[in-house]
Amino acid sequence: MSTTIGVWGVDHPHGGGHLKALENAAEVGKLLIWDADPSKAQAAVDGSAKAERVDDIEPLIDSGDVDALVILLPNRDAGPATLRAIEAGIYVYGDKPGARTAREMREIVLAADKSKAHFCPCYPWRIDPVTREIKRLIDGGALGDIWSFEAKWLTSQVTLRGPSNWLFHDELSGGGILSWLGCHWIDLLMYLLGPASEVTAKLATRCGEDINVEDTASVIMELESGAVGTVRAGYTHRPFAGYDDSDLCLSFEGQLGSIYWPTKGERGYRLRTGHRDYAGVSRRWVDLERTADASDHGYSFVFFRAFLEAVAHGVAPPATQRDALRVLEVIEAAQESSRAGKHVRVMGG
Repeated sequence: MSTTIGVWGVDHPHGGGHLKALENAAEVGKLLIWDADPSKAQAAVDGSAKAERVDDIEPLIDSGDVDALVILLPNRDAGPATLRAIEAGIYVYGDKPGARTAREMREIVLAADKSKAHFCPCYPWRIDPVTREIKRLIDGGALGDIWSFEAKWLTSQVTLRGPSNWLFHDELSGGGILSWLGCHWIDLLMYLLGPASEVTAKLATRCGEDINVEDTASVIMELESGAVGTVRAGYTHRPFAGYDDSDLCLSFEGQLGSIYWPTKGERGYRLRTGHRDYAGVSRRWVDLERTADASDHGYSFVFFRAFLEAVAHGVAPPATQRDALRVLEVIEAAQESSRAGKHVRVMGG
């Protein structure tokens, strides 16, 4: 079935990658593109074999002329736009975290309960082959009870990314490194291990640029299961020849063993386990094949196609508005903890 997708905004840090995914998805037959800057919308149309520019995106929501929306707006505007579409029964795909505040996302959750449409935040690590394998191992008891975990996402400095970008201004973004990149690991940890119950955090702004969000964050999360671990995120690297611009990894420790996953540039993970069912693989590196994704077909192409399949069948996508809400609740708990210097219960926990 050929799908018509409305694109609400293209002036976004991931705009080019998302548009490439839309162009390469065979399921998408037509794109209707709007941006507050008509010249940017027209540039997107000129680079597409599927697209046409529209003067206003909102009438398309009520007319039924689109099967789904891709919303690429600053967080301040993305929440209200997504709510508008969900209330009308239109599925929405958008960049994370999906809204500026948890309150805005709660409104989207309530609207989705009524309309049966879904918002899909772009959390593509959920369907990575290594994620699926690690989830199978954890759920199957290979590590026993999970006691601790660690997640790290360090990347290039604010100075190199452009301090004027809306990502670095609270009135548009609602947060800094946690809202833009740390949120990936917050979501993935809860996907693998369950909801968070309490947060202790310290957020800081160290770059010296004119920004008002955190560029460095250390967050201790306690999960409902009792597991305790850390999420460390920061715009910290100033790359040069021989020095990577990012450092990403995850690890999990349990009663019976551990898993270490250096996510960048590696095809697999290291498993150590004393579980009797894994006697032959108690200590080894495990390689897994990955399908081509962002570099070949657009940003999070495989994840986006899973969203399109959910639209076609009227079912929940691989991440939903409730997942987006849980992440925003953890981020806001971390912000409060850092301001007040205390442990903070997660509202959903």
